[in-house]
Amino acid sequence: METSQNDIVKTEKYLMGQLPTEDKLLFDAQLLIDPVLKLNTFVQKRIYSMVQLYGRKELRKEITAAQIKIFNNPDFQERVHSIFKTP
Repeated sequence: METSQNDIVKTEKYLMGQLPTEDKLLFDAQLLIDPVLKLNTFVQKRIYSMVQLYGRKELRKEITAAQIKIFNNPDFQERVHSIFKTP
């Protein structure tokens, strides 16, 4: 059985905590009786986790690159030294 776009959207709302209480309870019940929905929800949750982890790694790379660029800049180094110079 192929997963419809509506199922993906509903699962996403469920995982993000965006379903109204009644819909969440219904989804919880469906998870108990529908093994395909349960598997698809598990897979979608894992995908979101991997995407989030990838985003963190990319952000860490960007921050590191910015730090290297800033701290290797002689003008920046001079400004920092001038701030902390003792009179």
